[in-house]
Amino acid sequence: MKNTQPTSDRALVRAAIIYSIVWVVAVGYYWYSLYFGDTGGGWIMGYILTYFYLALPAAGFISALFIARGRDLGTSRYFAPIVFAGLYALATILTFSLSTNIGMTNIGDADLVFYLGMGFVPPLVGMLIGVISTRNRRR
Repeated sequence: MKNTQPTSDRALVRAAIIYSIVWVVAVGYYWYSLYFGDTGGGWIMGYILTYFYLALPAAGFISALFIARGRDLGTSRYFAPIVFAGLYALATILTFSLSTNIGMTNIGDADLVFYLGMGFVPPLVGMLIGVISTRNRRR
């Protein structure tokens, strides 16, 4: 059976699935580790490096690349880095800020300007590469 779904819809669905899975795993793993996991010996540093400096930026980059290559999304696709930046900052609020505010940890509140920037730059780069590669492919 031939897939009749437009390419841009498939790209948008792929991007949403990729980022959603990584985002839910990042937030879920944090709370799972607080309640059930071994939280001794610097696990938080490994968590931050793995999820906030590697997994979420990579997922944002790849997702924005898929969105940029979608042809029928028009100019609305350029808002994707802003959405990913908001989701990245929301992940920090739902992990570090919330656990500190309810008294489970003493990590400190997240610097939202920094995390908005961290969530914005990789998707922006992915968007630019996707747009440039799509333009070069059309020529």
